[in-house]
Parts: sequence; C-alpha cells; structure tokens
Amino acid sequence: MTDKEIIEGLTLQVEQLAEDVRGLTYTVQDLVAVIGAESVLHDEFGLIRY
Repeated sequence: MTDKEIIEGLTLQVEQLAEDVRGLTYTVQDLVAVIGAESVLHDEFGLIRY
C-alpha cells in the first residue's frame, strides 16, 4: 500500500467513526428524554451532572 492509499483508508475510517459518534449522541439524547430530562441536572456547559 502506498502512503496515499493508507491515508485514504484512514480518512474513510475517521468519517465512519464520526457518523457512529453522531448516532450515539442521538441515542443518548433519546435515552435522556425517555428518562425525563427534567430530572437531569446540567452544568453551565450543558453537560449532565449527577
């Protein structure tokens, strides 16, 4: 494999990973909505606190 082929392969893997992470983010958001977002505390950055 040439360097270009390796870089192209890695680029595709990173793009797929980004899609997977976006899908997981939506799944977590759906789960929080099901649990009841009103019972979840958020800090000043919008992150979930326990």
